[in-house]
This record gives sequence, C-alpha cells and structure tokens, in this order.
Amino acid sequence: MTTTMCRRMSILLIAAACTASATADWPVYSGDAARNAIPAADRVGVRSALWRLTHDQLGRPIEFFTASGPVTDGQRVFSVGLIDNIEHLVCADAATGQLLWTAEAPFVVSDSWSAPAIDSGHGVVLYGADRSVVAYDLADGSVVWETVLQNDIVNASPLVTGDRPGENRVFITDYDPFFSQGRLYAINADPFDAATNPYDPGEIVWSAVLGRTSGASPAYAGGRVFVATTGLGGIEPGRVFAFEADQPGGTAQPVWVFINTISQGFFGGVSVAEDAGGLAVFAASYAFSGTRFSANLVKLDAQDGTLRWSVASNRSSSVPLALGDGRVLLSTGLAGFGTTPSLQMFEDRGDSAVLLWDSAIETWNDTNNNGVIDPGEYTPLGGWTQRPLVIRADGGLFAFVGVISTGGSEVGAYPSMRSVDLDRSPGEAGFFWDTYQGGGNSPAIGGGRVFTAGAQGLVAFDAAARSPFDVNGDGVVDLEDLYAWVAGDGERDVNRDGTVDQRDHDAIVAEIRRDEERLMREPLR
Repeated sequence: MTTTMCRRMSILLIAAACTASATADWPVYSGDAARNAIPAADRVGVRSALWRLTHDQLGRPIEFFTASGPVTDGQRVFSVGLIDNIEHLVCADAATGQLLWTAEAPFVVSDSWSAPAIDSGHGVVLYGADRSVVAYDLADGSVVWETVLQNDIVNASPLVTGDRPGENRVFITDYDPFFSQGRLYAINADPFDAATNPYDPGEIVWSAVLGRTSGASPAYAGGRVFVATTGLGGIEPGRVFAFEADQPGGTAQPVWVFINTISQGFFGGVSVAEDAGGLAVFAASYAFSGTRFSANLVKLDAQDGTLRWSVASNRSSSVPLALGDGRVLLSTGLAGFGTTPSLQMFEDRGDSAVLLWDSAIETWNDTNNNGVIDPGEYTPLGGWTQRPLVIRADGGLFAFVGVISTGGSEVGAYPSMRSVDLDRSPGEAGFFWDTYQGGGNSPAIGGGRVFTAGAQGLVAFDAAARSPFDVNGDGVVDLEDLYAWVAGDGERDVNRDGTVDQRDHDAIVAEIRRDEERLMREPLR
C-alpha cells in the first residue's frame, strides 16, 4: 500500500475522532475554538468572485488594509476595514455581498491582523484592538459591551466557549513583548446569575500573567485553554501554557508550562487536535535570523505539557494545522531575510516528525545556478501571517492559501490566493488548482462559500463557480476537456498562472485521472 493511499484512507478513519472536525461555518479565526477546523465541503473555484464588497452605503471606499481574515456564520460575513481612515467592523450578507452595517472599531495597533469572533449564542460579534474587546449586536452593530484590558491587542484573536452553560467565556490575550506583563483574560459571556455566574457580560472573571506576548491567539479544548508566549526574540525561548477554564476568579495559575527546546519564541496561536496518543497541542516559533529552517514546530501532550516532538521549520506566526491523517501543515516565511514564503508539510511519526515537502523548494528552478532560491525562481505560497483554509472534498484534502506580498509591505493584506490539492506535492501536476488576484487574507468558509479580503475588497466565491479543469465549459471534467485543450479550444490556462504551457496539460491529465488513481490504490474486495 502506498503512502498516498494510506493518507487518503486515514482521512476517513481518523476524521471522526480528530478535533479537526467538520464545521458548517467559520465563526472564529482558524474556524473553531481548538483553532484546527477542517470542514467538509464541495470544492470551490476561486477564478471569479460571486460578489465583491468595496464601498459602504455612502459610496466611500472600504480598505481591507491588514492581513486580518474574515469570519462567517453562513448568513453574514464580518471583516475589518478602513473607511475615511477610521477602523470599522463590516457586516455583509454572505449570499449577496450586500452591506448590512458598519460600526466604528478600536484603532489597530502595529498593523494587527486580529480577526473578529462570532458569538451566535449571545447574538454578538467580538473584535479586539487598541486595549478594548468590543461586543457588537449581530443585527445592527450597536455596542452591547466593551472591556478594557491592561495592554494593547496585537495579532491575537478572541474565541468564545460554547460548552459551559451559564459560564461561557471569551478568551483573549494582550500584547507586551518587552516588559513580561502580557496577560490571558477570561471574560464573561453569559448573563449574570447570583448563584452560578456572578458576573456581567464583558466582566473579567480571571486573568493570568504570561510574560512577553504577541499574536497569542488562545485555543480551547477539553476544558482547558492553551496559549503561547514570545520569550525575548532569538535570545530566550518562548513558552506554552495550559490553564483550566474553570477558575474561581482573580489571578490564575497554569496547569503546566512548556519551555521551547530552542531559543525562539511563539508569535502566533496554538492549535489542539486529537490523535492516537490523545489530545495534543501544536505551536510554531518565529526566528528573526537564519535560514528557512531556523525555527521549530512542536507537538505537546495536552494533559501534562510533555514534548512529543520538535522539528526544524520555517519562521511562522501562523497556527499549525493537524490534518488528521498523520500530517501537519504550516504556512510560513516572507520574502528575504534568509527565508521564503512557503507551505511546509510535516509527517507526524508519533515520537518524531519529518518534513515531507516545502513548497518553495519543490517549485524552485535555479535559473542562475547560484544555489540560492532567488525571487522569481519559485512559486510563492502562504506566508508567516496566513492560516490556510483546508477542506475535505472528493475523498481528499484541498487548501485555499493566501500568497503574501513579495515586495513592499510584508504585514499588509495578502494580494492573491491559490487553491491547491494537499494529496499531491507542489512539484506534482495537479497540485495548483486555481488562482485569484485581488486578496488572500486567511480565508473562511460558510454556507458553501469561501471568503477572503484584500486590495479588491471583501470577496466571496461559490461552489457553483466553473472548475479550472472544465476547459470546454460543459460543466463536466472529462476527456473532452483534454481534447479541447490539445485542440487549442476553451479556457486553456488550467492552473491560472497567466501562461498556457505543458504544466496546464499535466494538471488536467492529473485531475482526469484522480479517480483512476484512487481506485487503483484501493484494496480488492
């Protein structure tokens, strides 16, 4: 049995037990409280937009200026943009793109890419910036409550628990990379109850001093909250903490603390997933110097913080994604400073992990023969602030991945997005599926639609969009499309890279033969 066959079969066997479970919508950054959502959905074409929102009701441009990704409950989609140079939370109809309301939001500090979070159970959407966490009414954007923290919020997105009736909490961290006073906050979300929940909505129930923090989006699973810290960049290792969500109030103490195995800190969120070894926590570090393997990706036992493995990785502030089939996906890097923007795929071997592929290396063509991956010699994909959207579709895994800017600002909105087949490597035909130019902030999915934001506005894509492999446009991908391609007819730029060449031919052949390959790999019955 081939490795690829094992992976495809494992997807079906492990999915039910894995925290990376199917979810209909994308209410928070990274999809769910565990930050590891992998929904089941139809494949969506991203060649042309279903709708695009670019202006408010008064005709003023909305600039989606940071790398903040949208969130959605399937009916509405929310993102953060500038209107007349003032930050606003923007709410649009998910099906039509009609602007439903805008509300002024706290100002963004240090180009923060914090995403909103939808709390449908309480009818609010949450957003954190400056020093405030604000709850807006889902219906009209009016402020329901506001909580002021001790420090600014930078790159950390809130989450809301839903499994603690009467005692649900909002978890978020603030930003303090210098003076070791960054905190994790548990904010009450449920109505006041003198006996069981003596807190008003928006009231801080407890907090915990973490140390130096930036981008520390917490994750929640199994009644615990997990969060990471930066350490002193390149000098002092970062840490990962676990806290019981159920605390009496005041200042909380951690259940366990993990200290990174190298002197690099964690500038992004953590994720939690279930596997054969139990609940596990994943975190990726950011290295300010060195090559694309100067940082590390770690897997910890969620029960006691024991290190299961650490593996060298590219620098990242993204959330690692455990795919449920023994692989872990990480979006990494930027252009220059010893690194490249790339997706990295790792194989989890239980007590160790190995790199399966790096998209920059896999697509590298050393045209000047200098042994260096120079700009223009590889296909950029992902980036250090990107969280790819991965879906289960057609018996495999597919990802929608923003492509970070390779010139100018590295912290602004992503200029483009690609969809890829994760059951192939970047060097194989059929890996790259489709491309959208105009935005690529960490994508969201809801109601069968994929959403992203960027220079061309808040954008939606629909499952009904034409497949890039449907060369002749008849709604079916089959040999007739290959015949049309060879004959020079139809939409022949299959991989949407702007050039019609042998790679387009190979991609359509790989897609047509997908079921053939799958059937050949399946055991005889």
